[in-house]
Parts: sequence; structure tokens; C-alpha cells
Amino acid sequence: MKWHYDLTGAEPIERYVQVYDAALIDLGELVMLGTTDPDSNADHGIAMVTAYTGSSAEAVDALGISLMARNTSGPNPNSAATSGDTVSVASLPDVANPPYNKCIINPFAVYLAEYDQADTLAIASSSTTTVTITSLEDDIDTGWIFVVTAAVSGNDANLRQLSASAAGSATMDSAFTGGDETSGTGIKILPVNHRTTDLNAAATGLGSNAAIGSGVSLHVLENYIQDDGWSLQPLRARRHRGLDLTGNAHFFADVALLDHLYNPIS
Repeated sequence: MKWHYDLTGAEPIERYVQVYDAALIDLGELVMLGTTDPDSNADHGIAMVTAYTGSSAEAVDALGISLMARNTSGPNPNSAATSGDTVSVASLPDVANPPYNKCIINPFAVYLAEYDQADTLAIASSSTTTVTITSLEDDIDTGWIFVVTAAVSGNDANLRQLSASAAGSATMDSAFTGGDETSGTGIKILPVNHRTTDLNAAATGLGSNAAIGSGVSLHVLENYIQDDGWSLQPLRARRHRGLDLTGNAHFFADVALLDHLYNPIS
């Protein structure tokens, strides 16, 4: 994820905060307050951990994105750390005290999150404008589907808007170019103002589970598209419906944190 803007017009506020992960807190990873028992010699309930959980606890008491990478191996953490540095947890004098990463902490920050094309859903089949996706969530009308890999030639990188959505299937604005799909993978681009989201496992972008997202702590404000010869631009029906794109197309969402550590839901 990347900083995009602040709803109040504020500049990014950067602070060093305690972080914990058994493997990696990555550059651009969304973090949230840990919940581990203080006697566990881990996050002690005071450090920031990955915001990915795959459950309704995802991004609850979220803080913002990490501006550094911190791994269990790497250079001496006592050296000067700059944005993008990877520093060592294991080499710290006392791993019971979580180390510090620089993070953005704005409660009203909006982050640009890419829809991860390595985190896909299965496209079971299609018949003209009807696409079948097992366990597809209902009520994602005006969302989009982008084919990452297709079994039928001509369907790769097809972008289609969902004009109607039901549980397990949806109606697209037009049929796939190569004809009816037999199996494939794709990503689900969520409608604007959607709140049932899924982070990818790295918490650096959005995932595409077919079923309704388990997290309700991110709000999609806008979607964007970028492709060869196209700068980043808002995704719009009047311009982008029914397109066959290149394999270099990327999609992003502006996301706001609904349950921020400094502005919690409850």
C-alpha cells in the first residue's frame, strides 16, 4: 500500500512504533495493534502486527502502513534505518521488547491498495454474459471482474463490469472475447463504498476471495486502472466497460481505515 491523501487534508504523520512479526513486517504493509498475551514474549499487546487475519479481526485497531521492512534476518538494526531498510529482530539485545518501525499514523489517511493478481478467485465457467464463480458474494453490482488466466484463448485480461450480481454468479456488461470460459482465475474489483474486504496475506494489498470478505474495517472510496500507455486513472463504466487489456494491467483502490487505533469504532 501507499499513502494517497488524507480526508482532512493533513500531511502524513510518521512515527516510530513498536512492531512484531515472527517473519516480516514489509514496506507498505498495513499494521494493527497486537492482541497477544503480555506474557507470551511476542507482541505483548502493545506492538503493531500485520493487519491480515483472514477473519473479522482484520484491520481492527489499525494504525497505518509501515515505511520500513523488518525481518528476522538482515543488517545490524543499530545502523541508521531509512525507508525500505530491512533490519533484524533476532539480533536485537532483547526480543521480548518489540523493536521500532517508522509508520504512518494518520487516523483519516487514505491508502492506495493494489488488487493482488497473485491472490485470485476461480472462474468456474461463463455462458455469454453470465459468469459463474462458486460462492461468489451477492450484491456486488457495479463491481468488476478481470481475468488473470483463462482456459479459453482470447479471454485473458478481459475486463468486465458486473451489471447484476447474485450469490454464485453475475451478469457482465458483455461476453468474454474468446467465447464461453471453461475455467480460469480472476480478481474481483469491489464496488465503490464497499466495506466487506479481504487483505492479501502480506497485508500490502487487496485479495480476491470469491465469498464475501471477512473484514469490515476498510472502506473502498474509489477504484483505479493502469495499463500500458495509460496513466493511473479512475475506473469508469463509460470508458472501461468491455475492454480487452494487456497482461500488464493493474487495478487499485483507495481505502480508508474504519477502525483506526486513534479513532476506533468502539
